[in-house]
Amino acid sequence: MPQNQTISSGELNRRITIQRLVPTRHPTGEMIDSWVDVIKPWANWKPMQGTEEFRQDRRAARQTGVFRIRFAQGIDPKMRVLWNNVEYDIERVEEVNFREGLDLFVVARDVPSGGRP
Repeated sequence: MPQNQTISSGELNRRITIQRLVPTRHPTGEMIDSWVDVIKPWANWKPMQGTEEFRQDRRAARQTGVFRIRFAQGIDPKMRVLWNNVEYDIERVEEVNFREGLDLFVVARDVPSGGRP
């Protein structure tokens, strides 16, 4: 995605959820890690590359791409994106223009084969 292009509302046509992993106390008293919603911004999706492989007698796909959102503080690669029932690990975050937006470079490692996000 071009870095110098302004973000128009019309191109942000996908609702995503950005989550952070936080330690929480399970009802049994033990500490466990849980994914918690941080923000649910509108985004633009640009798929980059997909691959397929066989794992344990089934096909699995790996999908990379970029979600562009309006600027938000605190988004980092320790978070993940949920979209269309697929979990995307955030690998890199880049600022678009000066605090106009963010490009979230993501990878989904277990997309159902033949399925598209």
